Amino acid sequence: AKKIGGEGTIVSSTEVCTEEIEDYNGVASNIPQSWTLKSFWNYSLYHVDDLPFLLDDLPQPFTSMRKALEDRRNPNPIRKILPVPTKLPPLPPELEMIEIEESLSLVDSFAE
Repeated sequence: AKKIGGEGTIVSSTEVCTEEIEDYNGVASNIPQSWTLKSFWNYSLYHVDDLPFLLDDLPQPFTSMRKALEDRRNPNPIRKILPVPTKLPPLPPELEMIEIEESLSLVDSFAE
């Protein structure tokens, strides 16, 4: 496996399933300390922190959950969408020439 140096940030989605959490933890435990791993919730219309109940108390079946979220007496606002960036900063010089296959093998090496 290829080892990386320097510093940087790896961004991913917050996962809820066992296999994906294990992958995330595998990456987290294998990146250098100079790197940061950040995850963000992005899979649903409502942010998990904005739900009117804890995930452990999720109403069952789905219709009960839907009705709780649609209750007009207790509205649950949806967060505003972040603006789309109009310009991204350039890649660091050491990454400009990296090949896609090399990038994928680099990610694979974190999960080993």
